[in-house]
Amino acid sequence: MYTENSMASTIEAMRMSLPYSSSTPVEDPLKLDECRLPGKYLLNLIKMDLKLKDIITLKSLHNAMVTVMALVGSTNVVLHLIAIARLEEHLQSFATFWSSGILMEIGKDAMIAAISEDPMSFK
Repeated sequence: MYTENSMASTIEAMRMSLPYSSSTPVEDPLKLDECRLPGKYLLNLIKMDLKLKDIITLKSLHNAMVTVMALVGSTNVVLHLIAIARLEEHLQSFATFWSSGILMEIGKDAMIAAISEDPMSFK
């Protein structure tokens, strides 16, 4: 996968985009409708006072890494995730992915997600 496809899937796994939006082809007429939907949801997020820090958590970063590994995504995504983790002040905790057995756990989760009938329901 190229970086664009990998990042779209990763962003979706982090729940920063609408479900299944990363897999709609650009040429599909539904893509235009899909582009209109986030505005509605964004207004609801504002009303609920939900911030990015409420969405990007260590769990969402974990899910993002599982997605990248399961899809054999671009290695550039790891750099983007590090930047996101730094921005959301999870970098110290995110760094433990690389220095402990958590990376192995993520790899196992990725294998399970890759063969799951409904990867969206995984974890």
